[in-house]
Amino acid sequence: MKLSSTAILLAIILVDQCLDAQARVSAAERRKTQEIKTRKKNKQKNKKKKNGSTTSYGLGLMAGSFPAGTVMGSIMRGFQQQKVNIDGAERPSMEKFAYTSGSSGGNFPNMIFAYATNTTSDEILDANGISDPSKLTKEYLENTPQTSMFSAFDSPLILSLALAYFESFLTGVPFWSNFVRYQFLKPFGISDEPPSTTRDDVKATPIFLTSIFSPLETYPASLFIIGKLLQQNLNKSIDMLTEFYDNSTNMVFMPAGSDIVWDLIRESQFQYPLPVLMTADEIIIPAKKLNMTYGIVGNITSDPFLFEPMFAPPDEMQPDSEGPFTMSKMLAAGTALLPIFRAGGQYPEELMKALDSPLVLDVPTTSGDKRSMVLADGGYND
Repeated sequence: MKLSSTAILLAIILVDQCLDAQARVSAAERRKTQEIKTRKKNKQKNKKKKNGSTTSYGLGLMAGSFPAGTVMGSIMRGFQQQKVNIDGAERPSMEKFAYTSGSSGGNFPNMIFAYATNTTSDEILDANGISDPSKLTKEYLENTPQTSMFSAFDSPLILSLALAYFESFLTGVPFWSNFVRYQFLKPFGISDEPPSTTRDDVKATPIFLTSIFSPLETYPASLFIIGKLLQQNLNKSIDMLTEFYDNSTNMVFMPAGSDIVWDLIRESQFQYPLPVLMTADEIIIPAKKLNMTYGIVGNITSDPFLFEPMFAPPDEMQPDSEGPFTMSKMLAAGTALLPIFRAGGQYPEELMKALDSPLVLDVPTTSGDKRSMVLADGGYND
């Protein structure tokens, strides 16, 4: 009996769902063990602080889609290979960082490095592989070790894309969440159940940048309006930006709190994404107390959004209809490229409409209610 490709994909998805359900059951037991480890880690950190070691280092992993993921993973690999003295012992430099923070494509290696299971930091970063360019061969470059994070960027995307589309069709889970789970999480044993701590040889707390983009009721029309306003005002203000221009990189670098940035936001009628920081156990909106007033989008109006800086467990902002917050949603929110592609118009709108299911948080307001807000790629805040 011959099976169609659709039947095979459905069978794979059903088996995958069963395995995920089993994983969620055992995750509760693992979580208890991890909580004990977390308490031990915190005690060690507090002990260091008491002994006068208070300097913390962070590693920022920049945006740039899949190429940035490969480049940022390579930088992490270099740090892993270089040794430094930590508490009298020679250790990989990656262990010196207290935080790793990713934006857009930088979130891929950030997630895999911190949460890959049944592996080591050396293995996931291929730290023992060839680094001398003179010794690299075509065969070596064509055979990325499947145990390293770089295999996720080398592997064909077609199977993950197909599985993600069919599962989204069957379950209603956003396509991009399913895609990142199949391509970047499952190959490394990363469960959708948020862990209470990282792997033992990971010393940093990983942070993932995303953006509050617009109220759900105005999406996706707001996507095109905000993109257009920002581009128009960036073009008008190009003379103001020349002092921040870097000739070596052909890029503009501005302090996030500079007057120029706020002038651009004001000129864009404050239709501007707000940064959101996410960890496995906390969502942080670091903006000042704001009253966001959204313009009319077509014939749709949206009430003002008044909120204050906030810190909350992810499940407290998770829509009830979606169930518990997942690791795939966190990675998807930090790398949500589809809204950028859609706003840019590079791909047919009908295709983007079929794939771009909004990623939503129910964000508390100062009045005590919640607003459903759409998340977009953290690169919007770069």
